[in-house]
Amino acid sequence: MTGLSAAEARRAQTWNLAIACEIIGIDGHYQDVGHDRRWSGLGGFSVDRRDGAFFCFAEGVGGRHTVPKLGF
Repeated sequence: MTGLSAAEARRAQTWNLAIACEIIGIDGHYQDVGHDRRWSGLGGFSVDRRDGAFFCFAEGVGGRHTVPKLGF
Protein backbone atom coordinates (compact mmCIF):
# COMPACT_ATOMS: atom_id res chain seq x y z
CA MET A 1 0.00 0.00 0.00
CA THR A 2 1.69 3.17 -1.18
CA GLY A 3 2.65 5.80 1.37
CA LEU A 4 1.53 3.88 4.48
CA SER A 5 3.52 1.82 6.93
CA ALA A 6 2.41 -1.76 7.57
CA ALA A 7 0.77 -0.70 10.85
CA GLU A 8 -1.06 2.18 9.14
CA ALA A 9 -2.26 -0.16 6.37
CA ARG A 10 -3.66 -2.62 8.93
CA ARG A 11 -5.45 0.21 10.74
CA ALA A 12 -6.81 1.59 7.47
CA GLN A 13 -8.41 -1.73 6.52
CA THR A 14 -10.43 -1.68 9.76
CA TRP A 15 -12.37 1.20 8.18
CA ASN A 16 -13.49 -0.82 5.11
CA LEU A 17 -16.86 -1.79 6.59
CA ALA A 18 -17.61 1.81 7.62
CA ILE A 19 -16.53 3.06 4.18
CA ALA A 20 -18.80 0.54 2.43
CA CYS A 21 -21.76 1.45 4.67
CA GLU A 22 -21.24 5.15 3.96
CA ILE A 23 -21.04 4.65 0.18
CA ILE A 24 -24.01 2.26 0.01
CA GLY A 25 -26.10 4.35 2.39
CA ILE A 26 -28.69 3.48 4.99
CA ASP A 27 -31.12 2.17 2.36
CA GLY A 28 -28.77 -0.65 1.38
CA HIS A 29 -30.29 -3.94 2.56
CA TYR A 30 -27.70 -6.21 4.10
CA GLN A 31 -27.50 -9.47 5.99
CA ASP A 32 -24.78 -10.54 8.39
CA VAL A 33 -23.84 -14.13 7.52
CA GLY A 34 -21.14 -15.54 9.77
CA HIS A 35 -18.34 -12.98 9.72
CA ASP A 36 -19.47 -11.39 6.42
CA ARG A 37 -21.79 -8.48 5.82
CA ARG A 38 -23.50 -9.08 2.46
CA TRP A 39 -25.56 -6.55 0.54
CA SER A 40 -28.35 -7.68 -1.76
CA GLY A 41 -28.58 -6.27 -5.27
CA LEU A 42 -24.91 -5.29 -5.47
CA GLY A 43 -23.45 -8.20 -7.40
CA GLY A 44 -22.53 -10.26 -4.38
CA PHE A 45 -20.63 -7.50 -2.59
CA SER A 46 -19.52 -8.40 0.92
CA VAL A 47 -17.13 -7.18 3.60
CA ASP A 48 -15.53 -9.43 6.21
CA ARG A 49 -16.41 -7.82 9.55
CA ARG A 50 -13.32 -9.34 11.22
CA ASP A 51 -10.57 -7.94 9.03
CA GLY A 52 -12.14 -5.63 6.45
CA ALA A 53 -11.47 -7.83 3.42
CA PHE A 54 -14.02 -7.19 0.68
CA PHE A 55 -15.10 -8.85 -2.55
CA CYS A 56 -17.59 -8.23 -5.35
CA PHE A 57 -18.37 -11.50 -7.11
CA ALA A 58 -19.98 -9.83 -10.16
CA GLU A 59 -16.82 -7.83 -10.88
CA GLY A 60 -14.31 -10.35 -9.57
CA VAL A 61 -12.64 -7.57 -7.57
CA GLY A 62 -11.66 -7.59 -3.94
CA GLY A 63 -8.90 -7.15 -1.44
CA ARG A 64 -8.09 -5.61 1.88
CA HIS A 65 -7.10 -2.08 0.92
CA THR A 66 -9.73 0.30 -0.47
CA VAL A 67 -7.38 3.18 -1.27
CA PRO A 68 -5.57 1.49 -4.21
CA LYS A 69 -8.94 0.31 -5.57
CA LEU A 70 -10.15 3.91 -5.60
CA GLY A 71 -7.07 5.04 -7.52
CA PHE A 72 -5.46 7.25 -4.85
